[in-house]
Amino acid sequence: MAARMLIETNKKKSVFRDATAEKLDRMRSRTEFTRSRVRIKFPCGFVMEANFGALENFQSVYNFVRDNLNDKIRSFYLFESPPKRKLVEMSKTLDKAKMCPACLLYFSWEDDMAQNGPCLNLQHLKQFITAY
Repeated sequence: MAARMLIETNKKKSVFRDATAEKLDRMRSRTEFTRSRVRIKFPCGFVMEANFGALENFQSVYNFVRDNLNDKIRSFYLFESPPKRKLVEMSKTLDKAKMCPACLLYFSWEDDMAQNGPCLNLQHLKQFITAY
């Protein structure tokens, strides 16, 4: 069985293929994800989860988070860790950022002022809370 696979691999390598054909083969064999499950962890201990399309951009994620905050005016950012990498390119899609099929992001306020109580508007999210 292993010998057969080795022979097939050598056959593919012996045939001349241009870069376009190689790229097309890679695209055909690549797994396509159309959705991304995004989890956002807040400093108050809550975790919010939402599904986005793979072609949606970071601006969509930021808008979703802002819609569910207590303080909609205060500036914030989302980041991945480790290493800490802020999501600042608002036009970048989740697929291009390799956040499909799922990712975990962290929430932080820009001004680093301590806030008493939860960051999220729990009255708005009450119907969606599944565990506490």
